[in-house]
Amino acid sequence: MIGLAYLVLGAIYVVAMACLVGWAWRQGRKLNRSVAIACATLAFLSLYLPVFWDFIPTIVAHRYYCAKDAGTIIGTDPEQWINQHSDEIAELRIDPLNKPQEFEYFTTQDGWEGWYPNKAVMRRHRIQHVGRPIVIQRLETQIVDLRTRAILASHVDYQTGSSFASGSYKVWNYSPTCDSWKSQNPFEVATTKYELRGK
Repeated sequence: MIGLAYLVLGAIYVVAMACLVGWAWRQGRKLNRSVAIACATLAFLSLYLPVFWDFIPTIVAHRYYCAKDAGTIIGTDPEQWINQHSDEIAELRIDPLNKPQEFEYFTTQDGWEGWYPNKAVMRRHRIQHVGRPIVIQRLETQIVDLRTRAILASHVDYQTGSSFASGSYKVWNYSPTCDSWKSQNPFEVATTKYELRGK
């Protein structure tokens, strides 16, 4: 129902813009073509900017931050880490057929921390707001060895805007990740091994 309301409002917005730009063009044409172009442009911007003023700046900012430091850093190779804990693997490994894969976590001031029942590694997730007035968040996830507190791997990503589900009407500004085009995130591949999920 809400989606339908958005579609109706969007249609009204487009029609209103077309009517205003057309009217401004006709008024300007009474003088000359240059005035008509100027009037139509001003009419378009008068409706475009209040809604879409941050559209292009958001795209530029997102690309800048993604190029700056987004990506995955593997501090300790998963296979190497598993070999180092070979004596404990039988006790730590989660078997989906015999043990529940419940995820325990607690919130922190800037994100959350959590772990699977194996208690071998911990996920630390931090959220930092880096853009004002543009909505852009720096998302950092780390895999930490619970015994040594060493950072095994880390992944930095950037998210812009808010999704439709969260109540934002500016869905065109929403980009959940820098690498949404990738079919397989190397950090998640490594994390599955660190967390010893499956056989």
